[in-house]
Amino acid sequence: MELHGLTNWSSEKFAAVRTKYSFFQLFATILLSGDVKLIKPDPRIFQALLERIGRSAGECVFIDDSEENITTARSLGFETIRFESPEQLRSALQQRGLLPR
Repeated sequence: MELHGLTNWSSEKFAAVRTKYSFFQLFATILLSGDVKLIKPDPRIFQALLERIGRSAGECVFIDDSEENITTARSLGFETIRFESPEQLRSALQQRGLLPR
């Protein structure tokens, strides 16, 4: 399983915080809107991520707290989970077999 990030952060802001938080090392790819000059929910940023990681939307689970971003991702063929709480996300990932129970 691969973990990738898609964020609306600027390149400068991300560079300032990336080294402060070790969890960023878990991501194989992090696509920044500041780098590609697109922001979610523009479908083109989702396509840019898919091209970069060499996957189809149907192979991916997209997690976000924004309903607008979830709607766009779903329309492109992503499986989606709308983040509401850590517990809810953990349960949703376990139900999909992506985390152990």
